[in-house]
Amino acid sequence: MRYGVILSSSVVALGLALLLLAPPVGAPESLQDVLATHFGQPTLKPGALMAGLEEGNPISVLQLGTLVLIATPMARVAASALLFLRDGDLLYVGIALLVLATLLTAIFVVGPIQA
Repeated sequence: MRYGVILSSSVVALGLALLLLAPPVGAPESLQDVLATHFGQPTLKPGALMAGLEEGNPISVLQLGTLVLIATPMARVAASALLFLRDGDLLYVGIALLVLATLLTAIFVVGPIQA
């Protein structure tokens, strides 16, 4: 978990530095403009995120950092399930998979509904 948070923080810091050094074209100039235009709203399409990363778009870099941060605990829960399976502890495998399913449901089903 520590390495995931460190990696995420590094990616977000890079994105923030890029944003401060070279704001993207059409970037809002005030907080009110940011809120009014939903600037930097989540990119739900992986292709658009990858294209933004290839272009060096600071918003895409910030979104990648956020995705790494979100994926860190999910990877930990998945690794725990595999370790419990290796040890033959099926009760904890079930609990870990239930937690993972709940996380994935919250992210991919409830999240887009709220957005």
